[in-house]
Formats: sequence, structure tokens, C-alpha cells
Amino acid sequence: MSNAGTWVMYLHLGNPNGDPVGVTNIQDLTNIKVFPNPVSNKLFIELDEASTYNSYTITDINHKTIMKNIPLRQGVNSLDVSILTSGNYFINYYIGNKKIETKTMIKE
Repeated sequence: MSNAGTWVMYLHLGNPNGDPVGVTNIQDLTNIKVFPNPVSNKLFIELDEASTYNSYTITDINHKTIMKNIPLRQGVNSLDVSILTSGNYFINYYIGNKKIETKTMIKE
């Protein structure tokens, strides 16, 4: 029997009474657009006005940090990635020092 496929897991955090515990509600994580992807020279990251992300890092597939603490602002941000070698990279988004979301990028 194969276990291949997509799995979805739900986790409910609560106290013994079943009431939810204090968990910070992090915004909808769909407000980031990364384009073009794949990218050759210039990458654009667009944040909507509700975003609270303030920086990002880029790591390679071995999780080695390539670019660190790059400031983000609402609207369209651009980054020259022409110095990167071809391959897959991760873009890690932060609020303060806490990593909130990761997206992938392909460098041509």
C-alpha cells in the first residue's frame, strides 16, 4: 500500500476544558507575490498593504544563507539576483526575528 499523495493535518490547541489557548493570529499568508519565477536577473516581491513582514532572507536548497536581512516594504520590492547560480532557492519571510513563511524561487 502506497502512502504517496497529499496529506493534511489539523491541530487543535486547547486547555482541558476544550477552550483554545492564546495563539497569535498570523495574517493570511497569501498576500505575497513573487515574480517572475523562474527568474533570470531581477526578482520582484509584492506585498499588499495589510502585510506586516519586514524582512526576508534567501537560502539555497541546503539551507545555507545566501542573502540575509533584506528589508521589505509594502508594494513592489525588487532584488538583483543575477549573481546567484542557477538552481532552487528558498525565500524566508520574517516579522521581527521570527520566520513566518517560506516560498520557493527558481534561478535560471
